[in-house]
Amino acid sequence: MINTQDFISVAITAVIIPMLIAGGKYLVAWLKLKTEQISKQVKNENVKQYVSLLNGVVVDVVSELNQTTVDGLKAASSDGKLTKEDADKIKNEAFSKVLTILGSKGKDALKLLYEDVDALIKSRIERTVRYLKR
Repeated sequence: MINTQDFISVAITAVIIPMLIAGGKYLVAWLKLKTEQISKQVKNENVKQYVSLLNGVVVDVVSELNQTTVDGLKAASSDGKLTKEDADKIKNEAFSKVLTILGSKGKDALKLLYEDVDALIKSRIERTVRYLKR
C-alpha cells in the first residue's frame, strides 16, 4: 500500500508542477500582451495630446502673425491687401514657428500617426488662415 506522503509527492511531481509550469507560461504570455497593449495605448494618448497641441499652436501662431504682421502689411499696402509674396513669407514664418514650438519630440510623435507632418502643419495653417478670414 502507498503511504500518504508518497502519494502527495507523486501527485505534486506528476500533476501540480506541470500545471504550474504551463500556467506560468500562459501568465507570462498574458502579461506580455497586456504590457504591449498598455504601451500602445500610452503612445496613442501621447499622439492625441500632440495633435491637440498642434491645433492650438497653429491657431496661436496664425493669430499672432495676423495681429503683428498681416495687419501692418495690409495697412501699408495701397489696396489694403497682401501680395502673394507677403502671404507666402508669412505662411513660411508660421510654419517655422510651429515647428520650433513643437520641437523634435512633437514632430516625432506626430509621425507615428501622420506620414507627412510638414504637409499636415501647412494644411492646418491654411485652414486656420481661412477660418480667421471669416
